Amino acid sequence: MLDRRGGPLVILRSPDIRANTDVVVRGIIGGGGAQLSADEHNITTTYDITNPKVAFPATPPQLGRPGVTPRALTVTLLGGTVPIGRFTATVHYHETPTVTRGMDVIALLWDRNGTYTPAGGAGVFEVREGRIAPLSGERGEQQKFRGMAADDFVSQIVTLRKNISWK
Repeated sequence: MLDRRGGPLVILRSPDIRANTDVVVRGIIGGGGAQLSADEHNITTTYDITNPKVAFPATPPQLGRPGVTPRALTVTLLGGTVPIGRFTATVHYHETPTVTRGMDVIALLWDRNGTYTPAGGAGVFEVREGRIAPLSGERGEQQKFRGMAADDFVSQIVTLRKNISWK
């Protein structure tokens, strides 16, 4: 299927990705820090998203107030390495996107009580030479976007998300 400009049409079948996208942002992956969950069952790594360009916010941005710093955009992914006593623990999940500092990404983020995670667990896409390069596995919904122009992808994702009733 083609969009009106002749490029591939974005069809996200996963309701988790569509409905749980609270922010669509393009930016550069910055520094990250891993943390052990309070129940000590999970390790997550939170990365800064630098130079963010927000294409869609589910909630209107808050006007700045004196003394209040706006919330930084980050993405928290399952996995990472943390020190535990004299040892380190490393967890890697095959289905979790792997990002590196300096990577240009488009992220579809879900706000889970103040922590941004990839919508549907797979809402992070690398941008290489202006085109989508999926990060999640060899199969799956992300793969159909491989090679799509990044600007077209963002435009279509934003249109799809705006057409979903508010949560």
